[in-house]
Amino acid sequence: MKNLLVLSMKGCPYCEQLKDLLDEGSVSYTEIDIDNFTSEYDMFKKITNSDYLPGFMIIDEETRTLECYAAEQDFFTIEEAFNMSKKLLES
Repeated sequence: MKNLLVLSMKGCPYCEQLKDLLDEGSVSYTEIDIDNFTSEYDMFKKITNSDYLPGFMIIDEETRTLECYAAEQDFFTIEEAFNMSKKLLES
């Protein structure tokens, strides 16, 4: 089973847009507010070498792997982030 974690922060319009698309598409995710989960955000920044938001992580419980995806690096539009996260969850 794969889980989607969306890194976001209050006041980030792009973060809200991604969460809205995920909600509209009935894609299950867990929100990680970087103000409350600083160690997770620090880990994300270290892995991706990026502090741009939104970002997301895919955790595969079966293979015990974690993949991180950052804005302006792995995707350039919110629609790309939505499509990428949905495809990765289904693969």
